[in-house]
Amino acid sequence: MIRMMLCAAIAIAMASHGASTQKLEPGISLGLSGYQGELSPLIDGFHPGQLSPSAGAFLRYNFQPRWSTRINLAWVRIEAADAQAFSPVQRQRNLSFRSDLAELSALMEWDLIPLLPQGRSVNPIAPYFFTGIALFYHNPKAQYQGNWIALQPLGTEGQGMPNRPQPYSLWQIAIPMGGGVKFRMGTTWTLGIEMSLRKTFTDYLDDVSTTYVNYRELAAANGDLSALLANRTGEYLGTEPVQVPTGTPRGNPLTDDWYFSSGITLSKRLFGSHMPYRQKKDFGCPNF
Repeated sequence: MIRMMLCAAIAIAMASHGASTQKLEPGISLGLSGYQGELSPLIDGFHPGQLSPSAGAFLRYNFQPRWSTRINLAWVRIEAADAQAFSPVQRQRNLSFRSDLAELSALMEWDLIPLLPQGRSVNPIAPYFFTGIALFYHNPKAQYQGNWIALQPLGTEGQGMPNRPQPYSLWQIAIPMGGGVKFRMGTTWTLGIEMSLRKTFTDYLDDVSTTYVNYRELAAANGDLSALLANRTGEYLGTEPVQVPTGTPRGNPLTDDWYFSSGITLSKRLFGSHMPYRQKKDFGCPNF
């Protein structure tokens, strides 16, 4: 009787400990990132050299065998240059940018197969999908005379001028979506491979969206540097700045920009190696 009571107490303690601690799972991620927009149009294919590093940290909460939530903090670099385009027209436009994005996201994950933390019957591999919402900060910059210049304050498309758009916000919302595969490593560690796309609601990740403003008009209103970085065709041709009429297409405002990241994740369930089956046998308990 005493042995059975002891075994029951052990079972209750194990269940309570597992329920409270096995649900939390901190982790890190490392990978590569890129973007899709005016400087990397789908019609032109994917440019070599456009992949950049990304990294992050997250905290996953496993509240059901197949469902979990995740808070994710990520750094993502995106960059592109017309000089690497296949199209001669795009190469002559000669625009470029680089932007480091800081992103905070809340995600919901669904495992197709439960990835159990312990037990005799364990699934070692679990495909999964996720989506959620993200807040991110971006700041597109262009290299000019060896320096990286922030483009948004310059108003390269005449932002702030009469009958032109207002300056775009550097804080934006995105909808992350993606999936991957988790691999169980022992009783506590999980290795993952995943890819995430972000649907944004801005066309200015690359500072390119609408139309040109005539060089002289833009220089008079927003400064010489704004005009120089708004139209860099002259640099490509080796001539003086090229004059184009205000309203000449510079980008495509009908489509918003996207960015993405892919790589590996490594996470650990807190206090995951709680009393396994062999320890119960040491007390002479049955496997319950």
